[in-house]
Amino acid sequence: MQSVPTRIDRVSRPEKQAAIPSVTLVVPVLNEQESVRFFVDRISSVLDPLEKSVSYEILFVNDGSTDATEF
Repeated sequence: MQSVPTRIDRVSRPEKQAAIPSVTLVVPVLNEQESVRFFVDRISSVLDPLEKSVSYEILFVNDGSTDATEF
């Protein structure tokens, strides 16, 4: 008969970290090839300094642009 271990190992758990808020910007675009890069640069200049307190993403919704609108 095998002996049953009597020692219980404690599992170390990582300390809980405060959740960082997440922001999603949903931006509809239609023939905006001239302004998309400017928009991203401006938004990034505001939100990048907050990287330790908020995460963000920019979601572009292209509504059938006929120009070279790209992200």
